[in-house]
Amino acid sequence: PRPLYTLSYLVSRLKEAYKKFQKGLFDDATEIFQDILMAVPLVVVKDRDESSEIKELVGFCKEYLTYLKIFSARKKIGKSDPKRSVELAAYGTNCALQPPHLVLALMVAMTQAYKLKNFITAASFARRLLEVSERFSSSKSSKSMSSAAKKAEKVLKLSERQGRNSVEIEYDETDT
Repeated sequence: PRPLYTLSYLVSRLKEAYKKFQKGLFDDATEIFQDILMAVPLVVVKDRDESSEIKELVGFCKEYLTYLKIFSARKKIGKSDPKRSVELAAYGTNCALQPPHLVLALMVAMTQAYKLKNFITAASFARRLLEVSERFSSSKSSKSMSSAAKKAEKVLKLSERQGRNSVEIEYDETDT
């Protein structure tokens, strides 16, 4: 019998999901990530290398689906509970996303923490954002990363001057 799915097909679907994610089409991205996971058991691998790639692929999908689940929960809360929204945004930054996507997640968490007047937390996200954008500044999306880095530097300076959190959130950045 001819295999229905191949590793190269799933990798192309993963790239498609990343593009949807980057464009903010989270429902479409979620659907593609789930489709990939459902197709994995139907892929016939040729050797250990392909087997390892499939495991990596599953890991990528798992991380993105976790982030998308957190994003969805944060979206449902909306502006009704800003404290919980910041907590969810903070936990979303712990997902192993691709660098440009992680920058976006850190940007959201930093901005929300700053608006909540949690300056210590906002500064922490700003530092992480600067670290990620510095490490991957040679990539294609360096323009958006440098823009985010500039905002992060500004937030970091302002937050360090304030040096306090106005609301205690249930998030421990050292416990990741």
